[in-house]
Amino acid sequence: MAALGHPDPAGQPGDAGGPALGHGPQGPPERPHRDDRGRPDDQPAREPRRRAQLGLPLQLGAGLGVHRPVAGRPRPDAEADGFRRFIERSAAGSTGNLQIAYDVYGELLDLAWRWHQRGRSPEDDYWRFLLELVDAAAERWQEPDRGLWELRGEPRHFVHSKVLCWVAVDRGLKLAEECLGKAPTRRWHKAREEIRTAVETDGYDADRGVFVQALGSRALDAALLLLPSVDFLPYDDPRMLRTADAIRTELDDGHGLIRRYRNDDHLAGEEGAFVTCSFWLAECLAHQGRIQEARELFDRVASCGSDLGRFPEKYDGDRRELLGNCPQGLSHLSHIAAAVALAQPYGPGSAVAQHAFGAGQRTEQVEDPAMTTHPPTRGGPA
Repeated sequence: MAALGHPDPAGQPGDAGGPALGHGPQGPPERPHRDDRGRPDDQPAREPRRRAQLGLPLQLGAGLGVHRPVAGRPRPDAEADGFRRFIERSAAGSTGNLQIAYDVYGELLDLAWRWHQRGRSPEDDYWRFLLELVDAAAERWQEPDRGLWELRGEPRHFVHSKVLCWVAVDRGLKLAEECLGKAPTRRWHKAREEIRTAVETDGYDADRGVFVQALGSRALDAALLLLPSVDFLPYDDPRMLRTADAIRTELDDGHGLIRRYRNDDHLAGEEGAFVTCSFWLAECLAHQGRIQEARELFDRVASCGSDLGRFPEKYDGDRRELLGNCPQGLSHLSHIAAAVALAQPYGPGSAVAQHAFGAGQRTEQVEDPAMTTHPPTRGGPA
């Protein structure tokens, strides 16, 4: 692997095999902004970096009108009614622009690591940005934040945020090692161990044997289902098995779907089950080898889509009503991830396939009844 900043043999110097950073088909970037004294001002370019370092949203989609009907066509009544109830619940004023959420560090570093694994290692300037993010995670992980769900009220020490800070430091260490990047690795190693210790002690309810929503809390949070997906621990770790079962039982909406949490979120009304979280649980069960349970849950959640196959943000099982944004991109992504997890045990070379094919003695495809796809029944689970 070439060192950071070295030219990629397949491309131009410093471009990792593609066009130089900031240069596209339209040529070089515009001239930098200037302050009132005529001096170059790179504040617009620095703003995303500053916001990321502070754990603030990057506003990548700010200003997009995402709630308008397509081509002026009204939504089906179920979608429209659910959307109105969602607006009534959240219309007190979104403060997302002001929320501090430290999970952004882990998300960005994990993406950088995955990009590196696909042959696109960070060049010098990008590495400096990543180094700043890892430093921020290592320094600020002990501070409370609003968490993945941007909960109102006082900031808390959410376990998911701590784990994503661990991810940021862990991926930073891996990138520094593989890409020969200069970094304060000794300090990062220390921070990584401190975060793990905090999560496995204060973020764990030893009496029940499960991880909890926040340090010192007993409440559960569906975001805990993501801990194995970032390699904090294996899916089949006994603690994760118990956590998945507890979430399935305690966060059930009464119809087999999963809520995000049950504690007070300082919003009026009661929200429905969260479609994304329900797919997360199906994915988790599949990776734990509990295929039949995962398949049943997957089919139940898949039935919550609209007649057009669009998944909402939330679902009201009592009213059989779609709630929140629809379509919701995160719901569709989690749907895909759960489907992939369900398919893996049956893929080529898997233990199930080897057993079905007699360790390679047969070459024809064996159809598994549990994997047969049926058109989902729309309108939600009965």
